[in-house]
Amino acid sequence: MRSQLIRRSPPRSFFRRQRLTSVQWLKRYPCSTYCPVSAEEEAVALLRTAAEVEGALMAQYLFAAGSLLPDVSVTVAGFDHPILSNDWYDLIRDIAKQEMGHLITVQNVLLSMGAAPHVDRENFPLESPLYPFPFKLQPVRLDTLAKYVCAEAPREIPAADQSDYAEAVAKAGAAVGEVPRSGQLYERLFWLFQDGDEPQQPWPNLKNPFPSWPNWHVDPAKIGLNQDRQGDSTEWRGSDSGDSPDSAVYVLQVRDKATAREAVYKVGLQGEGPVGEPGATHFDKFLRLYREQRAVARQPGAPAFARNQAEDPRVGLGGSPTITHPEALVWAQLANTRYQMLLMDIALAVSVGLTGTALGTAATRKDFYEKDFYDWAFTEMIGTIKPLAGELRQMPLSLGGSVDDPRAGIPYELPNQTLPSDMAGQLQRSACTDREHVRPDAKAEESAHPDGRCRHGDRQ
Repeated sequence: MRSQLIRRSPPRSFFRRQRLTSVQWLKRYPCSTYCPVSAEEEAVALLRTAAEVEGALMAQYLFAAGSLLPDVSVTVAGFDHPILSNDWYDLIRDIAKQEMGHLITVQNVLLSMGAAPHVDRENFPLESPLYPFPFKLQPVRLDTLAKYVCAEAPREIPAADQSDYAEAVAKAGAAVGEVPRSGQLYERLFWLFQDGDEPQQPWPNLKNPFPSWPNWHVDPAKIGLNQDRQGDSTEWRGSDSGDSPDSAVYVLQVRDKATAREAVYKVGLQGEGPVGEPGATHFDKFLRLYREQRAVARQPGAPAFARNQAEDPRVGLGGSPTITHPEALVWAQLANTRYQMLLMDIALAVSVGLTGTALGTAATRKDFYEKDFYDWAFTEMIGTIKPLAGELRQMPLSLGGSVDDPRAGIPYELPNQTLPSDMAGQLQRSACTDREHVRPDAKAEESAHPDGRCRHGDRQ
């Protein structure tokens, strides 16, 4: 088990004040990282969990989008539009981009509270009361979309959607009310950032999702730090808070409790949508895809929308490898190391300020070569990981398999140990990761395609 998932109990004096045993406290407060002793500690713990959830959803959504075949079109009775695989691809990738914005916004809120950036994520199929589902890479199918509907569900399902939502929950192998919604993290965070128990704008109808948890709120003097280090919408190609949640990629900075509430609200609004325009939230969009996939599956002779993609392709960082084809294996190892470099670049981008406010260094962002770390992150995303993913989803999973056997895919694996949270460790991992677990033939393959083109001509 990775170290950040180990619960740390509060000091014994806390239990005496609360008249609780440590076991009773853990049952009452099932936090995935540690059990806090103040509102500020709880906020940091939930923000770290939120970062893990956003990072996990982003990887899963990108994998699912990549499993779709291009240019498939089906006309189904009862729909006023043809159902298009290209539309599904664009929609899921756009949601993944918005999750990236959420991840950066969460880093900004962490920094504003004096905490370190956190880009690690749940990597194993662990159960947690705060994770919607265990991490699992799956191609687009009805049960895959059902899980995404559950993960992005709002507290109260609109009456018109309740029947299809209940069906999706059952298809996901759960029961209504049993799936931890990702939105509950942001509901609780907004509660913590309120000035008191009375509702506040911009979320006046908020309900505390965990009323049995401690009734406390963040001290306004303990938020608004590290503004120099926070990512901004220009750097991360994001949107301002005034843009529509339908298309915005929110990258929001935090100066005080009011802007923290705004940031948390905007992320929650875009995911499950406490209020907003119909069809604009992730929940609405995945429910639409669920309905369209269900209609296509019922259509006699309808073509496949997704390729025969293996679930959870792995090179063996956390167990036995499922990718056994030698060429696919080295490409997948390379993809994993570049993915780790991407996460380190994201962390480093918010570890060094514009005027050198990072702890332990006087360097500014522009002192690191000619480009900033966020430029490096985009280079990894667009110039390396994207073409590697396109290559891997065309390659065989197993040695000796036929053309009809499952294809491999990008594993998005992380090592068993926690990713470094200090700047020195991040720099070392970013500089050295590409030398680990990559055989010379994999590096030769990479250099043979310097422009990132896929040999099979697959959609990027």
